[in-house]
Amino acid sequence: MSISESRVAGPKMNEMRLQGLFLRVSRDLLSSTLIANGTNYTTSSLIHTAELRNLDTGAAFYFSRHDQSTSTALTTTQLTVTTSAGTILIPSTGSLTFNGRDSKIIVTDYVFGQNNFKMLYSTAEVMTWTTIGSTDVIILYAPSGQSGETAIQLTNPVLDLSSFPNISSKFSNGLLTLNYITGGSQLVQIQNGNTNLAVFIMDKATANTWHAPVLTQSGTFGNYFSIGSNATVLVGGPYLVRSAAVINDTLALAGDLNGTTTIKAIVPPNVEKITWNSQLLTSSKNSSGLISAIAQSSFPSPAIPPLPTLTRWKVSGSLPEISPDFDDSGFATGSQTTTNYTNLPVLAGDKVLYSQQYGFYGGNLIFRGHFNATGQETAIQTTVQFGFAGGYSAWLNGVFLGSSQGNSTVSFTTDTWKVTSSMLRVGRDNVFVILQDHMGQRREGTPRNSGLRDHRRKRKGGAANTPDTFRGYLNEGGLYAERVGAHLPDFPDASWADGTPLTGGGVKGAGVNFFRTTFDLRVPAGIDMPVRLSITPSAITSNFRAQIYLNGWQIGKYINNIGPQTLFVLPAGILRRNSTNTLALSLWSLDGGGASLAGLNLVSDGTFETSFQFNDYVTPDYADQAHLRPAAIFDAPM
Repeated sequence: MSISESRVAGPKMNEMRLQGLFLRVSRDLLSSTLIANGTNYTTSSLIHTAELRNLDTGAAFYFSRHDQSTSTALTTTQLTVTTSAGTILIPSTGSLTFNGRDSKIIVTDYVFGQNNFKMLYSTAEVMTWTTIGSTDVIILYAPSGQSGETAIQLTNPVLDLSSFPNISSKFSNGLLTLNYITGGSQLVQIQNGNTNLAVFIMDKATANTWHAPVLTQSGTFGNYFSIGSNATVLVGGPYLVRSAAVINDTLALAGDLNGTTTIKAIVPPNVEKITWNSQLLTSSKNSSGLISAIAQSSFPSPAIPPLPTLTRWKVSGSLPEISPDFDDSGFATGSQTTTNYTNLPVLAGDKVLYSQQYGFYGGNLIFRGHFNATGQETAIQTTVQFGFAGGYSAWLNGVFLGSSQGNSTVSFTTDTWKVTSSMLRVGRDNVFVILQDHMGQRREGTPRNSGLRDHRRKRKGGAANTPDTFRGYLNEGGLYAERVGAHLPDFPDASWADGTPLTGGGVKGAGVNFFRTTFDLRVPAGIDMPVRLSITPSAITSNFRAQIYLNGWQIGKYINNIGPQTLFVLPAGILRRNSTNTLALSLWSLDGGGASLAGLNLVSDGTFETSFQFNDYVTPDYADQAHLRPAAIFDAPM
């Protein structure tokens, strides 16, 4: 769906309806203060705001940001919102601050808690809310040092702000308005008749250290919020809280630490103690129900070995299909003449080449088109639908013709490839090959190959007959190395050549090489060490694509000249801590000059003391699937 947008000088906006929700989008020209290089001056700044409103309850969310996502300006402004109390300009005191690539979700008519408190609006964002004992608690946050304004509809609020010099309040016509400057955490207790409310105001960095774990209950679904448990507590300090339970007068927490940590928690009235990973902590509790304790960490003991270096690579070519003598008799023939894709008619000829119609949905696609050459052919024209930022390369009888790519707004291209007489096999079978990266789009392959016949889509198996039913058909594509199972652990690569995907190796010309190596991690028990694979970008003029496989799982795709992702998570469990890991990499150069990676190494996001018991994921690997795959033949690296 698309939303039409217009520049307006007020709240009147284009609109659409989404299943009971009301969505408006505006670009409002507001007079603002811009701070750059330490200098303050007035400018006109364009702020983009989208309103999402629940037509049943009247609650709304205003998504606001700089109109230009590349802006690094510090902009202050106000916003006109529509509420149950009418149209108002917020905040009434102070301003909204957008610091560079910043955004805010501003709520209006937001109802929360078991007492159904209504927040008319808040310029600080809502992290979460819960009910603890008889008190409804809501956490609001904003970047440190920014001002905030929150207005809550109450009848007779009683509060004491003497301990909070950065917070002021006023109450008028049933509306309590809090004005504050964020910094650290400030817990404001409010008594409203027979009901209790706590407003927890934090800066963003502090809010990032707080958690709202579900209190585990008995029964099969005791860990599932709203099904087996409706109770939570609020816990601040630990790097990660994995579980929480109240046992008699004790809050039992389990999780991860990155060093000795002060733990704070808002708990039910009966709770007086805290345990962390089964260890009782010395704790204290104040009148606000906030309990504090210090969790000592033995970290960084035990000693953690350094991350291994990725060396000892084996390499094989992975595009034997470009040879005109390659046997594709076992591949699906593109013979269908009708399609349900009425919005995507056949582009030329009478054959439908949408790959999903032949049962192929994931990974790279390979097409082989056959024709008998007369010697008069001068060009081949193709139209390929590959999804945004997709691309393809083309060969005729093993000769590289060129490549074409899209970008963030282009999902298909039409190209004409010149053919010379030396490329043709006159009076004989000629083979035109396309290797396509469809970027996960459902409308992947629609080549229009002028003068071609007997179109054969290359890939054995497909979704219905994938040899790896455990990892699934979306985990591997049509590359030769994938089809023979070279991405899997225990694949026999002894006959492969020694090589490297890095500078000095890689791919020497247009085409695909497939690389394999192994490494051991050996992280001690009791330590969580999140690991990622880091790719150092090559020069942006280097036109190549890579796919990454860990122990048979495809975990990411890297496109050097499009980007921007360079870090790829190696998920715990799939990443084996107690046995050998297999890392595989397909490297596809789309240019005749070849390509290589500038750098490839393992990095850690930190090391943490943990209660979690890690187990290596047991999977069916190559030996379990070899009988379902073609016999692997080594192909010289390209």
